[in-house]
Amino acid sequence: MLNFILLQNRQGKTRFSKWYINCNEAKQKKIERDINKILINRSRSYSNIFVYENFKIVYRLYAGLYFVVCIENENELYILEFIHFMAQLLDTFFTNVCELDLLFNFHFLYYFFDNIILGGYIYEVNKNIILDKISKIKKVI
Repeated sequence: MLNFILLQNRQGKTRFSKWYINCNEAKQKKIERDINKILINRSRSYSNIFVYENFKIVYRLYAGLYFVVCIENENELYILEFIHFMAQLLDTFFTNVCELDLLFNFHFLYYFFDNIILGGYIYEVNKNIILDKISKIKKVI
């Protein structure tokens, strides 16, 4: 199960967060700050997986944005591939995605994750189906 997903930049700002566990806002902000501090100070020669408190964190850096996923009992390598899949999906949809695309079109991020993850479990990984659904929503908006 996925506990939460974060997209953070190198300056420590969370650009997107989606939580699948019950956690109050103060605790969420503390977790986001602590994880970002760890990521910024972490050497690139280290693994993309680490343990923070009781959470197992899997992350990947793409174009200045950290894609961070907190997992319970999922396969870490599967989650690394899932992060890569999400980066490819966003890059395809936005055509060379950048941080500003995510800031100004944050509602599409929620659509993406809501179409892929249900209750903390990944249930859709077909790129064409996801892009088709999001494109239809984009036409309506």
